[in-house]
Amino acid sequence: IAFAASAVFKELFIIKQLNKKVFIPELDEKICEEIYRTWKSRNLERGIIFCNSSEHAERIENMIKVNFQLPVYDHRADRL
Repeated sequence: IAFAASAVFKELFIIKQLNKKVFIPELDEKICEEIYRTWKSRNLERGIIFCNSSEHAERIENMIKVNFQLPVYDHRADRL
């Protein structure tokens, strides 16, 4: 049983590492759809979305602005 649990842990660890490195546009679209549904159903004024990298955050930001017309705070505008 310990060997099986160890193998499952290693597989989950590998998947977790892949999720940090590989971004699938279709998955990102589904994530943005869920964010939109939650945003609208709860009538939220603001929220925070965490991503694995700056590049991924920019892709998600763009999808949300273009596909769902949700307000997006541009953190880059505050830089000196």
